[in-house]
Amino acid sequence: ASASQRVRATGPLGIALAGGAGAEEPAGLETDGVRGCLLDDFDVDRLRYRIDARQVVQIEHLRWRGLQVHWPQGKPPTLSLAQLTVEHLAVQGSAASSDPLVLPAALDLPVGLQIGEIRIDRLSLDALGDRPVQGLSASLSLPAGRGAVHRIDALQLRWDRLVLHGLVTLGTDAPLPLDARLALTPL
Repeated sequence: ASASQRVRATGPLGIALAGGAGAEEPAGLETDGVRGCLLDDFDVDRLRYRIDARQVVQIEHLRWRGLQVHWPQGKPPTLSLAQLTVEHLAVQGSAASSDPLVLPAALDLPVGLQIGEIRIDRLSLDALGDRPVQGLSASLSLPAGRGAVHRIDALQLRWDRLVLHGLVTLGTDAPLPLDARLALTPL
């Protein structure tokens, strides 16, 4: 799709994300300015996804570089990205249900995900009001399979007049052990 063409879920991106021309496209997905290849270097000027009647995720200037698929014999596949950058990520609205959150018994993934560098320049959530998180950066490792440990390394972000640095690990089996080593300092 060209940069000026509007692509909805029925367009090339929706079909590609859904798994091919015969697949059912995801409802509520809109994109503008799609360039590149999903399995290589890829850019989207604007991506908007309506989760439900009350909640929308909007991403401005999504870009990834160096997407590769690794599938060692006898092991689950892993998607690997060298770099994922977003100029602005906004989650607007509240969840449709007021029921309390129920945590899963396990976080086993069928496909691993490794991202060498994540950068989100601005993260807006309704709960943060007019003070978005800025300069969020990290690396991410989400191995596939049972007993894995998910990691967020080199985490850094700014919010209001505070800076947070650290790392977080989360076990994928119950009781989902969490280890967060974080330092919060004033600007």
